Amino acid sequence: MTLFFYNYHEFSIYDYKKIGESTVRSHDKPLIITHFDNPYISLLSAGKGTRIVRVPRVHDVPGDSYIRFSTVLPGEEPAAIRADEQTDKEHTLETQPFTIDGIYEEHGYGLTSHSPLSNIFTDEEFQKVVTEINRLLKAKRNWWMEKLSILAFGILSFYTQTSVDDYVIQKNREWEEKNIDARIVPPSWNGYLSLDFEVLDPMLFAIGSESKNER
Repeated sequence: MTLFFYNYHEFSIYDYKKIGESTVRSHDKPLIITHFDNPYISLLSAGKGTRIVRVPRVHDVPGDSYIRFSTVLPGEEPAAIRADEQTDKEHTLETQPFTIDGIYEEHGYGLTSHSPLSNIFTDEEFQKVVTEINRLLKAKRNWWMEKLSILAFGILSFYTQTSVDDYVIQKNREWEEKNIDARIVPPSWNGYLSLDFEVLDPMLFAIGSESKNER
């Protein structure tokens, strides 16, 4: 049996308000929920709505005991939900992978597994960042480093955690200087359960776009 990887944080909703409609009703095609409420202190922008995209941990290498996160940009996994022919036709004028097709609980989502991250990073850019985080995490779980850490009363483990956080701070500062609207949440903040990215709420852009169309 072949197993195909997907982002287990996402889920689907059939009852939602479609763009252009005023009421919630059941639809044949579900919305795919790919971004979530931000439970953290905002790293991105005070005063603006932000959302969290969660990148899952992976366990696809037998024998590996260290924490690793998926290096695949959400929406590009082998078992990701992709656009069908009809959906492609509806978005012929769209230039970005993530588009808002419906509203659920006041937030906008699409019909595919793409998240707002797909409108910010290329596959290669995303992979490079997560690969480096995984490399730093692997160093933390190296068996001889763990033994040395025990002898050093945990100081080395603290240093390795700091090195991951230092890299995250460095990338966030770099993105801020380049006006890239994304921040990495230090994985130690959630116990390494997922690698979380903070992005601006897509509804901010949808509302702005609607306002322009009304003028």
